[in-house]
Amino acid sequence: MNKKIKTTDLNLNVSAGTMIYIDIDIFRFLYDEEIFCLTIEILNGENFEFYKEFDLPEGEVIVDHNDLKRFALNWIFKNVEIVKEAPEVPAQEQYKFVPEDSSGRYPKAEKCSNYLTCSDNHGHASLFNQPE
Repeated sequence: MNKKIKTTDLNLNVSAGTMIYIDIDIFRFLYDEEIFCLTIEILNGENFEFYKEFDLPEGEVIVDHNDLKRFALNWIFKNVEIVKEAPEVPAQEQYKFVPEDSSGRYPKAEKCSNYLTCSDNHGHASLFNQPE
């Protein structure tokens, strides 16, 4: 920069502030300790973009990264819905139960469609608590 900025008055008082942040998945939570302001950014490609800015709720105090992490996780649980794209398979279709005998033992699980579960006769540990 070859040009200098022109001013009629220059105050040389220096102010410093602290800003802390944490990233959780695609969310970045930034907290400015000087103005008690919290900013949420969301990752878009390679860059974080502004999503929301607000003052801390009354009684909420952020002193360090752990406080910010607690606040961020609570915000995520209240405001983010996690969905699955895979279709849900009812429990009845996941396992096929076959009673072994009338001795009080629980039924064993067998292979059913794409779900593989183990029963005693496969040589693996039983999935069910068997009475002694």
